[in-house]
Amino acid sequence: MIMHRDVDAITAVVTSINAVFRNKVAMMVWGIIIAMMIVVGILTVGIALIFLLPDISHAVWHGYLETFIVDDFPRHYC
Repeated sequence: MIMHRDVDAITAVVTSINAVFRNKVAMMVWGIIIAMMIVVGILTVGIALIFLLPDISHAVWHGYLETFIVDDFPRHYC
């Protein structure tokens, strides 16, 4: 959220905590899926991480876009 919108760290953290409390089951399932993918990557001596980390990152980005309504925050322009 800090990179996508022009907000400070406190706002981003509070918004994330609120999202977790509002979606407890979904966040727990998502955390378990990520943990399992990381364990698989470690068990394959890091080979699977080459493929799993970009997939996890892409899924996290789309999850962020679907979870947060950030229209109230100003956009971050470089």
